[in-house]
Amino acid sequence: MSYKVRPGIVLLEICGTPVLVAKHALWKECPHVVSIPKFWGLVWKLMADGKTDEEAKEVFVKALKMPEDKFGTRIDQMCAELSKAGFLVADGDE
Repeated sequence: MSYKVRPGIVLLEICGTPVLVAKHALWKECPHVVSIPKFWGLVWKLMADGKTDEEAKEVFVKALKMPEDKFGTRIDQMCAELSKAGFLVADGDE
């Protein structure tokens, strides 16, 4: 499944920690604020720039010359958790 960043979610960094913040209109659909691991913040930035989760995997595989299964599982886990929390939407479910 492919995911996209839900419009109205902003990534901020507070004291070195990446934090996702939902705009007021989304407060009934997802938490107001949640801190995420730094790796997730890097993936989020790519996705916020329009890349899909699959394209984000490719970026990490090429840049770090690591096997896809090393990052693919982590990115899949991130997408599943953030989708369940309401911060990502499945492509086509907007």
